[in-house]
Amino acid sequence: TLTFELSGNQRGSPAAITNVDVGGSQVWTSGAVASGSGWMSESVTFTTGGGHLDFVDTGLNNDQGNLLDDVSLSSAVPEPATWALMIVGMAGLGGLIRRRSRLAAIRT
Repeated sequence: TLTFELSGNQRGSPAAITNVDVGGSQVWTSGAVASGSGWMSESVTFTTGGGHLDFVDTGLNNDQGNLLDDVSLSSAVPEPATWALMIVGMAGLGGLIRRRSRLAAIRT
């Protein structure tokens, strides 16, 4: 999941469109963002096998494109440490359940 803030340029240039490309494939496009427009929060969820993440503005080639801020990319696949902690927790719960069933059998 990619999240970012997008705003129009602040120099009075014509509206520009921002495209997000991942590994050469377009995964998101904005509408025309007017100069001086406020910040908009955007979120894009996609699946990829890897490659470059590119933000590309269309419009005049005058280095006055849209503005980006707070770009972050998060993965839906847990880290190995998260998996290990989850397995240890499940093993602990299994041990508690097994112990309680043994104690119940001994009491009866």
